[in-house]
Amino acid sequence: MKEAGNEAIVHEGVLQTLAFNHGLCCCVVGVCGPAVVHERVGRGINLKRWRNPLRIGRRTLRKSYGSFLKLQFVIPRGATNSRRESTQGVSVDEDGDLVVRRKNDSADMEESFMFIEYENSTKLEAVGLQIWRGAFLLADHIIANVSTIYKGKAVVELGAGTGLTSIVAAMFAKRVIATDLDEFSVLDLIKSNLKHNEKFVQSEFRIQPLDFTNTSWSPELEEFISQADVILAADVVYHERITQAFVTTLKKILSCGNKSKDIFIAMEKRYAFTIYDLDTVAPMYAHFVDELESVLNLSASSQSSFAVMHRSGSTSVQLTIQQIPLSFPQYFNYERTKELVLWHLSSTITP
Repeated sequence: MKEAGNEAIVHEGVLQTLAFNHGLCCCVVGVCGPAVVHERVGRGINLKRWRNPLRIGRRTLRKSYGSFLKLQFVIPRGATNSRRESTQGVSVDEDGDLVVRRKNDSADMEESFMFIEYENSTKLEAVGLQIWRGAFLLADHIIANVSTIYKGKAVVELGAGTGLTSIVAAMFAKRVIATDLDEFSVLDLIKSNLKHNEKFVQSEFRIQPLDFTNTSWSPELEEFISQADVILAADVVYHERITQAFVTTLKKILSCGNKSKDIFIAMEKRYAFTIYDLDTVAPMYAHFVDELESVLNLSASSQSSFAVMHRSGSTSVQLTIQQIPLSFPQYFNYERTKELVLWHLSSTITP
């Protein structure tokens, strides 16, 4: 991280933990490592093999967003239109080339490629232009739970950033709404990545501005959210003010409409040594947990409820929260560190 005047510059895979706890914390850089692993060899790309059937490479192109990522991942066979069967029953790709199945290929899985534009480094307020591990973790969770959670559902992603997670959701959902700030060309980046990967999109896909600090939503966005079945958010917990606004946004979402919702929040604990604690802690993760308890009256593995007033009367929102074990399969190649966590908030609406 560099300082440009008074502006913090955040590089790929590095996010600074700012001074929290009322100024009683050291301003220390928490290095979480790059969200993706890549290696350049000469003029070409070395696609490294890993234990899971994925190879990953990066090309730096002269694009408006700085870098271009080529992701190879696995999905259930037949989930996309990236391959087709010839009349003779032989598998061919989009260009008509023969697809030779490797000896260790699973009969019910197939490899596919996604292309994602992103930025290597940004100002702190524009970190959504980068790729973070939480997006890959949510993408894995989607593919691992298609039939039980995501298939045919209406999905809204908060802080969609590059759009990676929303695009994966669009492979299986009925409708996907990707939201983020209407600043720093973030929404244009989602549109660009949607165009690069339109072959995967099997659902209605819309892009809408949403600012956690602005509680006034457009009627269209409010209608989308009220009808949503699933809410997704990846790595939006990294700043005190934004975290507070995010949890407040969650409460408004849960109060919107009369439909029960499942909310999945992926984040990475980023550690720093603080004077306040005299220890190495994850201040933003702790702040997020505190906000859940303060705003939603939730603590880990607990239940809570709050009343919502409507013009036609009132309803009660029953909430449960749990941390999901990260034992589901990994379809994308990234380092699934012990600092990654996935929360599930489930709401039930009762009259």
